[in-house]
Amino acid sequence: MKIRFMEIRSLLSLAKSLSEKSVATATLAAILSLSPRSPSASKFSPKIIFRIGSKVNAIIIALFSLHRLIG
Repeated sequence: MKIRFMEIRSLLSLAKSLSEKSVATATLAAILSLSPRSPSASKFSPKIIFRIGSKVNAIIIALFSLHRLIG
Protein backbone atom coordinates (compact mmCIF):
# COMPACT_ATOMS: atom_id res chain seq x y z
CA MET A 1 0.00 0.00 0.00
CA LYS A 2 1.50 3.28 -1.12
CA ILE A 3 1.08 6.29 1.11
CA ARG A 4 1.35 9.65 -0.58
CA PHE A 5 3.42 12.50 0.84
CA MET A 6 0.35 14.58 1.68
CA GLU A 7 -1.19 11.65 3.58
CA ILE A 8 1.95 11.26 5.66
CA ARG A 9 2.04 14.99 6.30
CA SER A 10 -1.60 15.11 7.38
CA LEU A 11 -1.21 12.06 9.63
CA LEU A 12 1.83 13.65 11.29
CA SER A 13 -0.23 16.79 11.79
CA LEU A 14 -2.98 14.67 13.36
CA ALA A 15 -0.48 13.05 15.74
CA LYS A 16 0.90 16.46 16.72
CA SER A 17 -2.61 17.82 17.29
CA LEU A 18 -3.55 14.86 19.46
CA SER A 19 -0.40 15.28 21.52
CA GLU A 20 -1.32 18.94 22.08
CA LYS A 21 -4.91 17.90 22.96
CA SER A 22 -6.44 20.22 20.38
CA VAL A 23 -9.60 18.32 19.47
CA ALA A 24 -10.79 20.75 16.80
CA THR A 25 -7.45 20.61 14.97
CA ALA A 26 -7.30 16.84 15.37
CA THR A 27 -10.81 16.52 13.93
CA LEU A 28 -9.91 18.59 10.89
CA ALA A 29 -6.66 16.67 10.39
CA ALA A 30 -8.52 13.35 10.61
CA ILE A 31 -11.06 14.45 8.03
CA LEU A 32 -8.33 15.63 5.66
CA SER A 33 -6.24 12.49 6.08
CA LEU A 34 -9.21 10.15 5.63
CA SER A 35 -10.79 11.95 2.65
CA PRO A 36 -10.16 9.96 -0.53
CA ARG A 37 -9.01 11.80 -3.63
CA SER A 38 -9.09 10.69 -7.20
CA PRO A 39 -5.61 10.93 -8.78
CA SER A 40 -6.97 12.72 -11.83
CA ALA A 41 -9.35 15.07 -10.00
CA SER A 42 -8.51 18.74 -9.83
CA LYS A 43 -8.29 20.41 -6.45
CA PHE A 44 -11.54 22.23 -7.24
CA SER A 45 -13.60 19.10 -7.86
CA PRO A 46 -15.93 17.89 -5.08
CA LYS A 47 -14.56 15.26 -2.71
CA ILE A 48 -15.86 11.71 -2.71
CA ILE A 49 -18.19 11.07 0.22
CA PHE A 50 -17.86 7.82 2.17
CA ARG A 51 -20.85 5.55 2.65
CA ILE A 52 -22.80 6.19 5.84
CA GLY A 53 -22.02 2.76 7.27
CA SER A 54 -18.28 2.99 6.80
CA LYS A 55 -15.83 2.90 9.69
CA VAL A 56 -14.37 6.20 8.51
CA ASN A 57 -17.68 7.98 9.07
CA ALA A 58 -17.89 6.47 12.54
CA ILE A 59 -14.45 7.89 13.37
CA ILE A 60 -15.35 11.33 12.02
CA ILE A 61 -18.67 11.38 13.87
CA ALA A 62 -16.93 10.34 17.10
CA LEU A 63 -14.37 13.14 16.72
CA PHE A 64 -17.08 15.72 16.07
CA SER A 65 -19.03 14.47 19.10
CA LEU A 66 -15.93 14.73 21.27
CA HIS A 67 -15.31 18.25 19.95
CA ARG A 68 -18.89 19.27 20.82
CA LEU A 69 -18.60 17.81 24.33
CA ILE A 70 -15.35 19.61 25.08
CA GLY A 71 -16.20 22.85 23.24
